[in-house]
Amino acid sequence: MVMDNQLRSARESLRLDTQEVAVALNLNEDQLKAWESGAATPTVEQLWQLADFYSRDVDYFLTGALPIPVELSFRFTEDRGIEQLPIENRRLIARFDELCRAQMELEETLSEPRKIEIARVTEKIEPEELARRERVRLGKDDRPIKDVREILEKQGVRIFELDVPGNIFSGLSWWHSTYGPCILVNYSDMRGRRNFTLSHEYCHLLLEHGPTACEIEFDYARGVGEERIANRFAAAFIMPATDIREEFGERQLSEIMTDNELGKLAGRYSASLEAMGRRLEELGLVHRGFVNNRIEKWKVQRRFWGRGKRRPKWQKQLGDRFVHEALRAHSEGHISLTTLSHYLGVDIREAYKVVHEN
Repeated sequence: MVMDNQLRSARESLRLDTQEVAVALNLNEDQLKAWESGAATPTVEQLWQLADFYSRDVDYFLTGALPIPVELSFRFTEDRGIEQLPIENRRLIARFDELCRAQMELEETLSEPRKIEIARVTEKIEPEELARRERVRLGKDDRPIKDVREILEKQGVRIFELDVPGNIFSGLSWWHSTYGPCILVNYSDMRGRRNFTLSHEYCHLLLEHGPTACEIEFDYARGVGEERIANRFAAAFIMPATDIREEFGERQLSEIMTDNELGKLAGRYSASLEAMGRRLEELGLVHRGFVNNRIEKWKVQRRFWGRGKRRPKWQKQLGDRFVHEALRAHSEGHISLTTLSHYLGVDIREAYKVVHEN
């Protein structure tokens, strides 16, 4: 039975009014209002049409799932709200929320509830000290963190990497009242930047900052408030000062280090060239302006850089854990092939192929 409040919730999550939806889907606005008030019920075909437009699974309209946080804000160069984002970005955020909901339901179905290990911080603390404490708590001390995503997922964070249309933001995070801590990362960014984004958003979760979407700034001297705190935390979290100074000395590096030398150093911390260069500037190991003198050259070269191991794009975006849970739920008969294809973001034929290959 379709829940009228869920139809309304899905629309309002995208900050759309009934007229906008009616025009986009070629529907009668009064009919849409009737569905949302419970005076009428959409057909199966109409429900699928709404689900596709709202970036939701049909199940969303049959359960009491909560909408995305209404207080979601955006920390951009120019302040804007979700209603000012292009519709494709709003639909992406809904897709992210839907994946978080789907994963929680998969875990409940498989009787494997997620444990949240994050120790949220309420005391006033410098971001560099918070990063040091977290590294110690995670058993990393001053050693490089090779896979930020894997480590944070073990802490109970739901993480999905999706292409953000127009690269409008680098990351988004919220602590959902039902799904727990969640992070969305722009998959269009290179891996090193995605690691920084994950660490940046993780800081927001640790410090109980409100739900937000962020543009990441590697120049740690810039930015204000919570954004600057998150940037400083991320830099110290993935690029610990003690280890960097030791490596800098052992490799006999200097202020005139080459891009190749910088790249090898950045590779040790799974960081981008820009983040690594800014960190070296911050630690006084290279001169101020080191990055600005080279950044345009890096932007030109970036399109030739690879993305690592060859796996299906959707698998890298969703993560091995989510894919494994979805495949297991299907194999045990808990979800249909149609639902599986929706979760994985592939068509039925591709989902069928994945099932038989696993």
